[in-house]
Amino acid sequence: MLTLSIMSGLAYHTLPQVAGASTSINYGFDKVRFLAPVPVDSRLRARFVLESVDVRGKGDLMARFASHVEIDGGRRPVMTADWLLLYTF
Repeated sequence: MLTLSIMSGLAYHTLPQVAGASTSINYGFDKVRFLAPVPVDSRLRARFVLESVDVRGKGDLMARFASHVEIDGGRRPVMTADWLLLYTF
């Protein structure tokens, strides 16, 4: 659960800013899977792949990212999730 809780911090340093967006809202996660334990003092890295973007409401955007968190030097992800972010304009 700690790995999931740091996703916002990892994304802040990874994802580009959306031009014109007044805010982005963590809308939640789908298909969260914890695939391996994370040892204390592990260095983590995250990968975010934009899967889709849908227009909602008055021009807001709902983005779905395939997210993977890996231990630095690891062979497979320790956590995967579909992450939904709502960008408001």
